[in-house]
Amino acid sequence: MSREVREYCCLLISPSDVQRERDSLTDLVTNWNAQIGKALGARIDLVRWESHVIPDMSAPPQDVLNKQLVDNCELGIAVFWYRLGTPTTQYPSGSIEEIYKLVERGARVLVYFNNSPVPQDALKDDQFTRLQEARERLERDGLVFTYTDIAQLREKVQLHITSIITDLIVRDKVDLGSPPPAKSTVLTAPIPDVRVKVQGGFIMNPMGQSINLIIVSIQNYSPVPVYLGNIYLETSSNKEELRDVV
Repeated sequence: MSREVREYCCLLISPSDVQRERDSLTDLVTNWNAQIGKALGARIDLVRWESHVIPDMSAPPQDVLNKQLVDNCELGIAVFWYRLGTPTTQYPSGSIEEIYKLVERGARVLVYFNNSPVPQDALKDDQFTRLQEARERLERDGLVFTYTDIAQLREKVQLHITSIITDLIVRDKVDLGSPPPAKSTVLTAPIPDVRVKVQGGFIMNPMGQSINLIIVSIQNYSPVPVYLGNIYLETSSNKEELRDVV
């Protein structure tokens, strides 16, 4: 039986010091596609420069990476430990440039920092110092997470990408269900169609007493999810106060 599967490209961003994390997240996404993604009708294509880039001498390396990878991704996962990477013409490193290129397009980027002890050899150059400066900027511009080992990173990433992919699926269903607006019209959200059905009745308890009931059912016929909160039921009766509400 054929079924529709939505594919989302996710860019894996990092310097060279977190290769174990990169390989582990690749394995995580493979398992996610087989289990969670299958249930959601979605698939993540984890985009890595090692597997998705082809040689190109038409532009500087980072410009080539941006064109071949960054511009085609809906979200990103960035991982850092003690290195920042090589500066580009506009950013402190290629990884930082990839993060902000995605953010400029409105894409979601998950950023994680390894808080485990840094090897002493890593402090021989300015990589760690530059990374701390870049981290301060990222923390000013958004919310970043930390981890202490790969198992903890995998746990967090699985939860976070599931939440993001679910949001993207809902967004895409709304976009597909709404006709494109005319040039002179204003785009509006679909009008909610929520229907409430109320039924009254009574039951007899074991003591032979009559208990009045109100049964309220709410059905959503809208093309988009509708969230209801702060629902109040007010009841009154001339003969007897209604004692139970179901």
